[in-house]
Amino acid sequence: MNLPAHTLGRLLFSLPLVVFGAFHFIAGDKMASAVPAWVPGGGIWVYITGLAMIAAPIAMLTGRMAKLAAQMTALLMLTYAVTVQLPGAMAGDQMATVGFLKDIMLCGGALLMAHLSEK
Repeated sequence: MNLPAHTLGRLLFSLPLVVFGAFHFIAGDKMASAVPAWVPGGGIWVYITGLAMIAAPIAMLTGRMAKLAAQMTALLMLTYAVTVQLPGAMAGDQMATVGFLKDIMLCGGALLMAHLSEK
């Protein structure tokens, strides 16, 4: 198999996002408790973001609206990092810190995907 690095990178970035999106539907009721109480709509956001996490990688892999999909994924990951993970990380929760760093890393990866989609 002779895949160029950018193709392999797109696959390795996109496929886990599809799985994460599916998890939002499989365990949405459990994930709803992570939605901050001040967010209007509450648990419905679990399903909306799950759908976004499935649709965006498909767009990135097919090249249809890939730049926009990558930019919106970066925004989504930054939003997760700041609203869901950061409060726990600041309270000393090691798993929340890991989640925060993972979401920041995915934000950076999505920004790179957006840049690659410009070409």
